[in-house]
Amino acid sequence: MNINDLMKMDMFQFQNQGGNVSYSVSSYSTTKTTSNGGHTEYSTQAFSNKVQYDGSGNQPHREFFQNKVAGVVDNGHKLEECQSTYQNNSTGQYKAAHQRVLDDKGVRMIKEKNFKTGDEVSDSVFKGIDEGIILEF
Repeated sequence: MNINDLMKMDMFQFQNQGGNVSYSVSSYSTTKTTSNGGHTEYSTQAFSNKVQYDGSGNQPHREFFQNKVAGVVDNGHKLEECQSTYQNNSTGQYKAAHQRVLDDKGVRMIKEKNFKTGDEVSDSVFKGIDEGIILEF
């Protein structure tokens, strides 16, 4: 598929600035269900994808972000899970995060990798819990 074919696709947003052609696609959706017993379930998904062509025939610059959240609120207690990812092919950066929250306690695990340098980093953030009970959470 070439640039002219992409320009015909009306579901994308295009910009042409000084020979650089880029487009991005974004979507966001939310679903929420509530029952009479004080029980609420919800989920949200958001993503953004950006591709930029420089007109030189080189590999296009791509960035992708995705976030998913699902949760339950029942009798005043909240349980929530969140997953996020980010990719950038120009820098080689990839990030992924996974978070779980129970009321006012939670843990977020983050992993980063650079596919160009091979560097990897992992980190965890704790809120209201001790690092030693992570397997129980």
